[in-house]
Amino acid sequence: VLDLSANQLTGEIPASLGKLAGVRELNLSHNRLSGGIPWTLGEMTSMAVLDLSFNRINGTIPGGLARLHLLKDLRVVSNDLEGRIPETLLFGASSYEGNPGLCGEPLSRPC
Repeated sequence: VLDLSANQLTGEIPASLGKLAGVRELNLSHNRLSGGIPWTLGEMTSMAVLDLSFNRINGTIPGGLARLHLLKDLRVVSNDLEGRIPETLLFGASSYEGNPGLCGEPLSRPC
């Protein structure tokens, strides 16, 4: 478990986090992180929980996160994400709240 939540972290999420393949839970919530979600997080194949909520993350949700076959919980609440939610990442609508630019299932906003 790597819990770095509520630490006032700033800047982009380091792409090098993807090298931590054994991490099962990554919590970066309640910081001031910006930039996009690195596609390299899709290399963290042991990941079961990914929480990026309450940051300033923008861009799209990378389709590469679909490689996280053990992912049971994804939270990207209250960021600035946009675009279609990848069809392979269909968690409950509450996982995506607070991102008015996101569309597609499970949200009621069509793309």
